[in-house]
Amino acid sequence: MRILNYIKISLRTLFLHRGFSLLTLLGLSVGIAMSIFVLEYVFFQFSFDKHFDRYQDMYRVVTSGNMENEQVDAALSPMVLASRLKQYPEVESATRIVDVGEVPVRSDFASSYESEILYADSAFFDVFSTSFLLGGPQKAFPDSSSVIISRAAASRLFGDRNPIGQELRFDQDDTYIVKGVFEDVPQNSHLQYDFILPFSVMEQQLRNYYGDSFSRMIESWFSLVCYVYVKMEPGADVHKLEGAFADEIKAEMEEEDMAIFSGERKTNLHFSFQPLHHIYLFSSQDFEIGKTTNKAYVFIFLGVAFFILLVTAFNFMNLTTARALDRAREAGVRRLFGARRFHLAGQFISEAVLFSLVALFFGLVLVELLLPVFNKLFLVEFFDRSYRQSLDFPLVLTVTLAVGLLSGIYPAFVFSRIKAFHLQSGYRRFSAYPGLWVRGLLVMTQVFVAVFVSTAAVGMYRQLSYVNKKDPGFDIDQVGILERAGHLGSKSETMYREIENLDITEDVSRLYFKPGEPVTIMSFSNTEDSSQLFLFEVYPVDSSFFHTIGVKAEKGTEHLFGSGDIVVNRQAAQMLGNDVIGRKIYTVAREAGDRMEFGIQGVVPDIHFSGWKHSLRPAVYIYAGPEEKLTSLLIRFKKGQWPQTHQLLNDLWGQSKTGIPFKAVSFRQKNRDFYSEDYRYMSLAWAFAVLVIIIATLGMTGLVSFLLATRQQELYLRKITGFPDFHNIRILFSGFFLFVLLGVLMAFPVSGSMLSDWSQAFVVRYEVDYFCFVLPALLMLLLAGVLVFLGARRLLNKISLHQF
Repeated sequence: MRILNYIKISLRTLFLHRGFSLLTLLGLSVGIAMSIFVLEYVFFQFSFDKHFDRYQDMYRVVTSGNMENEQVDAALSPMVLASRLKQYPEVESATRIVDVGEVPVRSDFASSYESEILYADSAFFDVFSTSFLLGGPQKAFPDSSSVIISRAAASRLFGDRNPIGQELRFDQDDTYIVKGVFEDVPQNSHLQYDFILPFSVMEQQLRNYYGDSFSRMIESWFSLVCYVYVKMEPGADVHKLEGAFADEIKAEMEEEDMAIFSGERKTNLHFSFQPLHHIYLFSSQDFEIGKTTNKAYVFIFLGVAFFILLVTAFNFMNLTTARALDRAREAGVRRLFGARRFHLAGQFISEAVLFSLVALFFGLVLVELLLPVFNKLFLVEFFDRSYRQSLDFPLVLTVTLAVGLLSGIYPAFVFSRIKAFHLQSGYRRFSAYPGLWVRGLLVMTQVFVAVFVSTAAVGMYRQLSYVNKKDPGFDIDQVGILERAGHLGSKSETMYREIENLDITEDVSRLYFKPGEPVTIMSFSNTEDSSQLFLFEVYPVDSSFFHTIGVKAEKGTEHLFGSGDIVVNRQAAQMLGNDVIGRKIYTVAREAGDRMEFGIQGVVPDIHFSGWKHSLRPAVYIYAGPEEKLTSLLIRFKKGQWPQTHQLLNDLWGQSKTGIPFKAVSFRQKNRDFYSEDYRYMSLAWAFAVLVIIIATLGMTGLVSFLLATRQQELYLRKITGFPDFHNIRILFSGFFLFVLLGVLMAFPVSGSMLSDWSQAFVVRYEVDYFCFVLPALLMLLLAGVLVFLGARRLLNKISLHQF
């Protein structure tokens, strides 16, 4: 009965003070809506790979250690690993996966350019639980010409037709028969795939390429070419298995190592088991497959959600206690008629909870209205049932109730202290400074959050601007890439000649690697001292490559004239020693094949093709032989002429009538794309910074209103005794300036530490300067000053002598 009475009084208060209630509900609703979005995003990030059956028993095997004096931390594993692991009773199944890359795919009805294609063996469906719409895992790969596709791929390439038994042509002429259709892979899977091809096809390609060396390669522990995923038996001790497996293969690895390096130990590798559901957030291996993210972002946004809720609750406290005189009179009357302190406390807490529940309703309405905006910002289809759990709404409701309780505790504490005699003695003394230190804490917290988020946004902007402007070692503003040219077949050479003849282009080069993607790493030895071994990245290029990207040799020449020529970068030259021009180096054949010898023609600056999240490595540039496969064309255009160049390339591509979608991008844009996720999070940081500043401004507005109300008589007396307005405003500003300043100062070390941790993902870092801190701090101090000035000025202008 008392609960119903609390609700009735709360509803009466809600409608009696409609303006105040609207302002309070607006603040609570916006805070709850923003928190729902952030929490949903955080839950989504933590839900990755948890949709698979028994995901706790699933692992990826990763490789770490040293290989020829180079640190190895790779997501790749040797092909022999899966079959050996299957021999252990703790392992239920193990599968091998290789990423195909981006290729055109055609059916008799449509064509598209696809990138989510895997080679996988038949054990794939034993490890990864897959829901088949047509066909099944038992009939997935009856032969090497089979392919399994997703629902989305079937829709793109076959429309409403039945795809089973239909042909698909990959790249130029590889034809496969559709044997099954599976349900689309959820967004919250680090491994994304629309097509699964038989692993035997990849093995045949390697056999054709390596010839007699293939059999040795698939048995080698040092040929890291595939990804190995395992499903353990329930309750299996993975750490025990890891140790037992290392002991078993130790002798084999040592024997192979000494055979390769003529009796010397050069390699020490270890295979460890990485939990599947840790890959997306916590993996930082080289040669990753699928989606990963920087875990710092998730924890930052989790903190943002917490502080938004905290600031929202604090604003409610401020607004509620700002009406101290009215609420004190109400509480005094109720105490006069026998209400006890815990009754009053229950009333104010229930009122806060009711406000929170009403705000939750409006917050959910805001969520629905703003859903398209946040889908675009987060690049996630929120509220997709594939990852939302039935616990979500109870959790949101629990958070809302917690906000209500937190919001109501302080008002309940303040107003429940009122005694009946206050009705006669007046409320001035009681309401003058009720819990000033608590109010100061509220404002300090709000300012702290606002400065923290704003500093993070400014710091992220300056770091990304810095890496975008940093010289990558070539003319990034005059180079573009015509991607997918390698899939034109015989027409690629015609395209090359046509682009070369354009007036707007200065040079064209054939590209045999994909900028931004991992390249081959090979062992080289110095002919003068064969005991020295070096691991170099290998870039196959043509004779016009360096002229196209605007790079000249620091020593020797950058020109490559034949298959025996090689150019090294500065790091490789330093490893090889002085006077490298004319020196001979050769590759170390792991499979006892014929060694290839190269003569160093020149040394070029270190060139960075992959953005500044990856370290520069020693590299060599070799003349591309006929076995190398063209990937794209590199175009040097006249300065500032990329839009016109892009249009001309589009026209030429259309004339080729290949059916392959056109894609050309300037290297400046491609460089920016390396940080696309960081730019997206920076945009989110700016959005939240604006939101938190608005919330903090509302909080400071409430505090200013309260200070004006409680110090109104003092200001009147100062006014009539001749104190200038500026002096009165300064006195008022000093009332909470200290709390604003403390909030600013507290935010500095926290935001600085966060920016330092976040920037560790970059190999070059912008040194955080005073600008990142001063700008948000000045903004908050300026807002505080403006709010005090406007409020005090308005009050002082109303003062007249007859009011006393």
